[in-house]
Amino acid sequence: MIIKKKDTAKLYNLPKKVIFCKKCVISNQRPSSTIEFKSEIGEKKQVINFNEDQICSACLYQIEKSEIDWSIREEKLEKLLSRFRSNDGS
Repeated sequence: MIIKKKDTAKLYNLPKKVIFCKKCVISNQRPSSTIEFKSEIGEKKQVINFNEDQICSACLYQIEKSEIDWSIREEKLEKLLSRFRSNDGS
C-alpha cells in the first residue's frame, strides 16, 4: 500500500491538538515506544498522559518518587529479606 504525503495523519494517528507539559515541555506528539513498522492505519497510538494541570505522567511520577522516605523503605526491605536468611550464616 502506498501512502500519500497528505495521508500521514492516518498513518501515525497522533492527537491533533498538541499539548505541552508545564514542567518539562514534553508534548503529546512525542514518539512512543511502539514498533512503527507493525502499526496499522487508523490504529490509536498510546501517548503520554497529562493531568488537569497539564503536567505529564513522567513529571508526576518524579514528584511522587521525591516524596518517598528512602531510609524507611530500606528498613522495610531489610526486614523482609531477613525472613529468608539462614541462621547458619550461609
